Amino acid sequence: MSLSRSLISAKNVSMVFSSRDYDTHALDEVSFDVFEGEFLTVLGPSGCGKTTLLRILAGLLSCTKGEVLYKGKPLTRPQQDIAVVFQDPVLLPWRTVIGNVMLPVEVLNLDKGACLKRALELIELVGLTGFERSYPWELSGGMRHRASIARALISDPSILLMDEPFSGLDAITREQMNMELLRICDKTEKTVFFITHSITEAILLGERVIILTERPGRVRTVMNISLSSRDRHVVYTREFGNYVKRVETEMKRGGVQGER
Repeated sequence: MSLSRSLISAKNVSMVFSSRDYDTHALDEVSFDVFEGEFLTVLGPSGCGKTTLLRILAGLLSCTKGEVLYKGKPLTRPQQDIAVVFQDPVLLPWRTVIGNVMLPVEVLNLDKGACLKRALELIELVGLTGFERSYPWELSGGMRHRASIARALISDPSILLMDEPFSGLDAITREQMNMELLRICDKTEKTVFFITHSITEAILLGERVIILTERPGRVRTVMNISLSSRDRHVVYTREFGNYVKRVETEMKRGGVQGER
């Protein structure tokens, strides 16, 4: 792939959580770039510091050592231009779909009139037309995740940071959401930093895959992924299987057992 300018640059990022009894070394000397317009996946076992890394990139945590640059400047706090999608959709149960999508508009004090039009367009984009007035408890798991993606896009961020957003879904719904996410990203041309512990998901979605080691998380390797297509059938092809073998080999060399 042809990489453009770097939006986020992590330089020797380390993170240690200290308590009265012991220290937990979550990340160790992690360095990489997130390039404009790319879909970058991060693959690693549970507990290797993936979510900690995402929170640092979101400006929600300060690293113990190293630095993160956003568009060439130190990232020290949350940015309106960076949106986060967590594992749980975290929709407010007393708000409808449109009310949840519009929540960042109120928090950021954006133009409600202009954003309402955009919110309806995003609801259509994520396939929730007709459910604008529905409440979260009336939606399926996949539909709630669609709403959370629309909410993340309402402020028109440059980059989406996604923390295993589909890990709690059943296999069929997860596959559907992966395809929907690729479609949405193709339409919106967003940069995506996507965390997963699924090898299949990492390869299917990512133009590049960062493989992290066991805790403390270190960058084992960064692998370019070039597939002839990115649809639900590509996972059954030889080219996809070859990438799976390469990733599994790298993970085993780093002492990690991956999830297919």
